Amino acid sequence: MIIAKEKKTVAIFDFDGTLTSKNTTLAFLHYTDPVRFYYLMPILLPILIFYMTKIISVDQLNNWLCYFFFKGKSKEHLQEKGRDFALKKLPSYVRAEAMLKLKEHQDNAHLCILATAAYDLYIKAWGDLHGFTEVLCTEIASDYQGKLTGKLQGASCYGPEKVNKIKQILPTVDTIIYAYGDSEGDKEMLNFATYSFYRRFDSNLAGHL
Repeated sequence: MIIAKEKKTVAIFDFDGTLTSKNTTLAFLHYTDPVRFYYLMPILLPILIFYMTKIISVDQLNNWLCYFFFKGKSKEHLQEKGRDFALKKLPSYVRAEAMLKLKEHQDNAHLCILATAAYDLYIKAWGDLHGFTEVLCTEIASDYQGKLTGKLQGASCYGPEKVNKIKQILPTVDTIIYAYGDSEGDKEMLNFATYSFYRRFDSNLAGHL
């Protein structure tokens, strides 16, 4: 769905490592089921190492994590856990400097998009709480009974897929885009933007008006 039909200024923020000081995926998995998290640690560690050494892709990593932690569970229940996580845990991970930059864009009436590989189960609640126009994220598949399948719905919101999702919602007319990211998964998004900021928030909005 296109979020605007005319030329707009848009600010796109990555989440993990950009708006936050750390990755939140493992923290969320631990929050949903601490006992299972530690029980599965001997299995999780090799998978994480395979990902960090690029033996497996981000989609393979996320499909494994979804299978171990979400398969057969109620989507509604995990969304509730996600809302709790967003309210109670995520505030301690958020960078004050990053949130000030978000507020600056919002005060200038810019459309603010959160584009992240984080899971929809918790990140949509956080994005709504902080006034994002749109939240683009990694979505977990569910069946007709509202049970999670243990697989992704499409691809992880990472790398080229992040830009694909952004293009689906931006107006077709010229758009001024500010993008903020911190990792390899943000490279395509930063290249796509009019103004890109890698691990920094020193954008001069007044100077670009």
